Amino acid sequence: MKRLAKILGGLVLVVALCIVGLIALVEFQSHRSQRQVVAVVAQLSPGTPYSAAVHLLGQPTQTLTNSEDIVSWVANVGSRIDAQVATNSLLHTFVHQGPPFRYILVYTDRNSQRVVYADWCFM
Repeated sequence: MKRLAKILGGLVLVVALCIVGLIALVEFQSHRSQRQVVAVVAQLSPGTPYSAAVHLLGQPTQTLTNSEDIVSWVANVGSRIDAQVATNSLLHTFVHQGPPFRYILVYTDRNSQRVVYADWCFM
């Protein structure tokens, strides 16, 4: 009886350690991904050519040209944008591979194709 209790106790301990290890791994991945996204967005300062953004991030997954669509899409993903930026810009969305997956939002001037604003949000 005591031997069975020791075996079960050891098994519960191993399972608990595995769960704690999994949680720690997920948190580590999340923080690392967060740092990467923030670093990428920091490189896309206003005035950066759009071609540099494409070189850094690859091809966009989506490009929105209508200001109403931009405001609606941004509101749906839980982000915010100034109406002035949405009116005068194109929105290019890129996906940063996670986990967790995040959108990188790059707003470019309609005429000059230079970055006006860059941000990120969760998918």
